[in-house]
Amino acid sequence: MTLAQRSHRLSDGGIRRLLGQYLRDAGYPIVDAADLAEAPLEFAGDGPFYLLLADLTVPGGSGTELCAQDDRMKGLLITGYSRSMLVSLGGPVLEKPFRRNELLDA
Repeated sequence: MTLAQRSHRLSDGGIRRLLGQYLRDAGYPIVDAADLAEAPLEFAGDGPFYLLLADLTVPGGSGTELCAQDDRMKGLLITGYSRSMLVSLGGPVLEKPFRRNELLDA
C-alpha cells in the first residue's frame, strides 16, 4: 500500500505533528484530528480521503474503531505493540519505532 493523494492521521500530539511534517514534506495534503470524537467532523469537511493513518490506541477509543467508520478509506495503523499481539487486526500495521521512509513506503 502506498500513500495516495490525501492522507489523514491520528495519534498523540507530538507524533501527529512529526508524522504530519513527514507527509507534508513528501507532498501529501494532511487533515489532522486530535481524538476519536474530532475525527468524523474532520472527515465530513475535507474529503475524499484515501488513507487513514491512526495509532492503535487514540484518545476516546481505538484506531480500529476509527478505520471502521468509513470503509471507502484505506487504514494504516501504527503501534508500539508487538506484531504477535496484532494478528487479529487483519489490516496493515506499521510498528513503532519506524523511520520516515518506512512510513512513506507503507
